Amino acid sequence: MGRPAKPIDLADGRRTNEVKRRRKAAEEKLKGQKPPDLRKIQEGLSRQQKAIAADIVRSMEDQQLLCSLDTTVIKLAAFAIDGIRACIKEQNDTAKAIADGDIPPESECMNDPNFRQKLKKYEETFDRACKELGLSPQARAKIAIAGTTGKDDSLAMIKEIIGGDTAQG
Repeated sequence: MGRPAKPIDLADGRRTNEVKRRRKAAEEKLKGQKPPDLRKIQEGLSRQQKAIAADIVRSMEDQQLLCSLDTTVIKLAAFAIDGIRACIKEQNDTAKAIADGDIPPESECMNDPNFRQKLKKYEETFDRACKELGLSPQARAKIAIAGTTGKDDSLAMIKEIIGGDTAQG
């Protein structure tokens, strides 16, 4: 896979003014006009997850990075952050219980493969959601590049953009 794409405003390297203008227009078009609806984002989330989602939206509002298409990814990020926090709390509670002598040291969370697997899944989900939300704005930049190269109808290009397998099989 090639180097990560960046929004044209953050990209370095030589580009003609026409390429910059087309990329900027494509990125703006993909971003959409409507900001995300916080009520829709918070549907089905726990109280803690709603607070996390609201914080994400609030933190990114000023930069105008979010659009209505980001609703699901914001929910996913809130779910992952809440899960990571729960794992950290469980680990801290267990460490305290071990230090107090209430449970044996072998009971430490990180010794449990299920705990480590659960934490890893939350971390992977969080990492992916952050990349897709524009905290690392590579996804929109890649789509904008494809839209300005004339290859936007190519199934292989679309699969590459969304991170799918381009091999036919």
